Amino acid sequence: MPFDEDINEILPMKADEKTFRDPILIHKNKIYKKVRFKRETDMFHNLNRYRKLLNRIFGDESIILPIEKVIGVNNKIITDGLLLRIKEGGIEIWIIEMEMLRHGVQSHIKDQLNKINNAVDEINPWNLAANIYNELRRDRYKFNKIRERVLGNRKDVDDLIPEIKKAIDNSSRNILLIIDGVNTELIEAIEEVRKGNRNIEVVIMQRYVDIDGDPSDIENEILLVTPMKGTEVDKKRIDVKSYTKRMMDRYWNSTLKIIRSLGNEVKRREYRKTKYIVAYTDGKPFLLMRKMRKKGGIEIWIDEGILTDKVRREFNIPNRIVLTGRGKMYKKILGDYVWNKAYKFSSEEVPLDNLRNMLHKIFNYYDNQIQAPSEPDKPHQH
Repeated sequence: MPFDEDINEILPMKADEKTFRDPILIHKNKIYKKVRFKRETDMFHNLNRYRKLLNRIFGDESIILPIEKVIGVNNKIITDGLLLRIKEGGIEIWIIEMEMLRHGVQSHIKDQLNKINNAVDEINPWNLAANIYNELRRDRYKFNKIRERVLGNRKDVDDLIPEIKKAIDNSSRNILLIIDGVNTELIEAIEEVRKGNRNIEVVIMQRYVDIDGDPSDIENEILLVTPMKGTEVDKKRIDVKSYTKRMMDRYWNSTLKIIRSLGNEVKRREYRKTKYIVAYTDGKPFLLMRKMRKKGGIEIWIDEGILTDKVRREFNIPNRIVLTGRGKMYKKILGDYVWNKAYKFSSEEVPLDNLRNMLHKIFNYYDNQIQAPSEPDKPHQH
């Protein structure tokens, strides 16, 4: 099943690209460039393509089951699948949660992790055990191997269902988070989850594709799977506040440089002791941002009038609209040119490269003659 990556992400690098901005892998005189997963389902499908190697990735006799296979396509359970590790004399089950870092740690991922504990509790454990059993029987060789390791000399295969049920009862605290990246917010969220007496393991999964090959061909890709063990988390946690501040300042200063490099003006504003930056083009504001000192990161608003839906989707800008035209804060900061609506997002949700490329796309699209942001009493022009 081919993936639908933006083909621009895997074309050979242009001459003006900075190679050191993006990680690459070099193998047998070929360059592999990292490409992003479009959806969490793509992550699951991609990992499943390497199911013959799961034992080397997760240890023991490992099997991954998509959640709809054992519960049904209309289920309301929020998890993506189950990892079964078959050991001598028993089964260990892990609840799989696939996530993409750009969805936001605070706004999405952390909430999902907190809900997972109750996910399996809503399902009848005996029914779930029977469904897992039936799914395992589809592969006779693997089923016999599992039966031999778990049951030993016992011949009654139906004894396997109670063993699966026991594993379900013992696994409600086992979470396997498979994610495409890591940052300090995620590290803090993982630590908080572990304090809640939950056994969570994190695996970072990234996909690299030969820039000269067919991206849908498994022969042209490298899947980088990196376990993030507790010791690594502890090391990265040593100076997390200092690191977060440095990253926040870098994002802030780089954004200012990008805006100015495009010929736009930047002004400082203050509202209730909070400092803001307003970016102007042709004397009209188009971007507003502030530092979130308690949470860490940058909060950004962009006038809906200059950001088309096509460009927003291309650079994965969240479809989060705020009614700025009625807000007292926005009127105070933006003055007579306050927007009717704006897209709001954080530096956690939109990487700096995405923001840079989006702004270049907007301004180049209009040949540096951006139409003035729409005024409150005029309809938007898209």
